[in-house]
Amino acid sequence: MDEAPAHDKMASAITRLNMFATLARSTLSKDWSAATTATGEAMARLGTTMITVQSALDILSSLSAQRPATNMTSVASFPHDVLLHIFQFWATLGVRSINHRSRPVPCGFTAASVNRHWREVALQTPSLWTDLLVDYDKWPNIDDYIDIVLSRTRGRPISLTINRAPLSWVPFQPSHDKLARALAVSRRIECHFATAPASFASSLLPIFQAPMPLLEDLTFSGFEHGCVMPQHVQFFTMSPKLRRIDIEHLPFTALDCACLENLESFSISRYISGEEFALLCRSCPRLSSLSVPDISLPWPVDTQAFPALEVLDCATSNVIGCLASPQNVPRLHTLHIAGDVDTGTSLSLFTDNSPWNALRVLEVHSLWEEPTASALISFLPAMGNLPHLVELRISDGFFLASFFDAWRSEAHIDAAPNVERLVLRQCSFSADAVRALVSFLVSRRARMGRTITNLTITQNGVLTYETELFPMWMSARLQQLVRTVVINTETAEVDGPPI
Repeated sequence: MDEAPAHDKMASAITRLNMFATLARSTLSKDWSAATTATGEAMARLGTTMITVQSALDILSSLSAQRPATNMTSVASFPHDVLLHIFQFWATLGVRSINHRSRPVPCGFTAASVNRHWREVALQTPSLWTDLLVDYDKWPNIDDYIDIVLSRTRGRPISLTINRAPLSWVPFQPSHDKLARALAVSRRIECHFATAPASFASSLLPIFQAPMPLLEDLTFSGFEHGCVMPQHVQFFTMSPKLRRIDIEHLPFTALDCACLENLESFSISRYISGEEFALLCRSCPRLSSLSVPDISLPWPVDTQAFPALEVLDCATSNVIGCLASPQNVPRLHTLHIAGDVDTGTSLSLFTDNSPWNALRVLEVHSLWEEPTASALISFLPAMGNLPHLVELRISDGFFLASFFDAWRSEAHIDAAPNVERLVLRQCSFSADAVRALVSFLVSRRARMGRTITNLTITQNGVLTYETELFPMWMSARLQQLVRTVVINTETAEVDGPPI
């Protein structure tokens, strides 16, 4: 490589890193105090990454300035300290992938294979080896691979990703001893299961009874109904640091809530009983994020209170019914809820006695199977008791015309007076719906002297049959009424009629 092209590439890298640093500083300078726990943690990680990027920038800028006095002919011969900073930043990007057609090579092995110099630095950078990816479909000799990676982490906690975990025995699966060793030093675990049902004994599931003393974050995906769980089998009973868990369709009975007192985020994709809901409430006082589709009857006798809950995602009115009133969720600022009439009515009853001052974000996701014109309208009485709501999101909305016509009516025009952001995702925009949206924006401004300041319309991927795409020629009219308008329909495609 000639010196001039090498220097040009270094200058280009410095420019790109500076662009990233500028964007990161702008993001970090904003007030994120009201953000969700997950967003706060993401900002903290961004701050840590910025420190690494700035260190790399300082070194690269120094090297660039010293170009005449140096003999920098190749990236392969970067000094030890430069490579170290590059590798440390590389490690923050991770290697996780659940793409069944890809086979990502972990960054540690990539770095160690370039040349002897890179290998030496890579082996002295433990953070390069703290992402352990076990892919059952494509990687043989998993036992040896686990041994190699763990020997190079130098005792640091790891992030473990298991792709296509079998729900039946496979000939080259790692021994349970090896996998248990990896689980014991894992701070984060993602397990993406194969979908073929099998018996519990021949699946990977029993290993999750092993001690995981460092585990803080766990995600299961791909686990569907079909694998029968034996009685009295419980997971994560020796994971005292566990804070975030998404068990998808794993039965709630597989958890011992008494061992989850530090839990902050819980997500499940199957119904739980009223008794289990009450148990979760009693056992997890620090719970700040909860996602549960429904609660089966009978409901718990007593109303439940979650004093630390900030984000709730539920699919039916039953969860709201068990909470009874906003006083039982005093810190709840974000609610994701299904858009049917029963839920809208329950939310109105929930807020009937007093204004719900804490709620800032409401997302209503409609049910495509049985859309009705009155479903979204049923939320307007509740919105009348949400004085501090700043963002309304509607997903899969099919009857926007009737909703916006009702909202601009005299009965509801004052509902949610402080809403600033309106997000419409995967909704259908008939000519009537667009007309009603414009009329609502005009009426709102005439009534209150201001209107929505940020409008986002998104239609992505294959949309349900009979969905109508947003007419882009109307965007100019919306920009007259709203300060910031973002419309994304580039990848939208309406599905064909059912056969």
